[in-house]
Amino acid sequence: MVRIAVVVGSTRPGRRSRQVAEWVLKHAQEHGGAEFGMLDVADFALPLLDEPLPPSLGKYQQDHTKRWAAAVKGFDGFIFVTAEYNHSVPGALKNTLDYGYAEWPFAADFQEYTTFTPSEGAEEALQPLLDQVISWSKALQTVRS
Repeated sequence: MVRIAVVVGSTRPGRRSRQVAEWVLKHAQEHGGAEFGMLDVADFALPLLDEPLPPSLGKYQQDHTKRWAAAVKGFDGFIFVTAEYNHSVPGALKNTLDYGYAEWPFAADFQEYTTFTPSEGAEEALQPLLDQVISWSKALQTVRS
């Protein structure tokens, strides 16, 4: 069965993203069709990226990196629940994502880490994404003017 993680993307004291993620997880489990779990970046206490080698090499040295990579590898898909800090993602989430490379499914679309060769799944996922962005953009045009 497919495993999907709900990722809590904030580590800030007083954060509320965990509550939202728990709500998403509850509804995802009720929805079914996959096995759902939670990954909370705060549980991994990752310092600012401290690996001596680039993550793309997959030669992790730090125990915290190995623990994070193993947790991510256990899932096939991800739903990110995160705060918006200064019109962007929290630095902790960006840092956490940068700790991995091969663990993120999109990495398989690069041959020898350099040449982009999209998988069939990437091709299939792109069309609905474009449809949704176009639809939302059209719907929000009047709000922006």
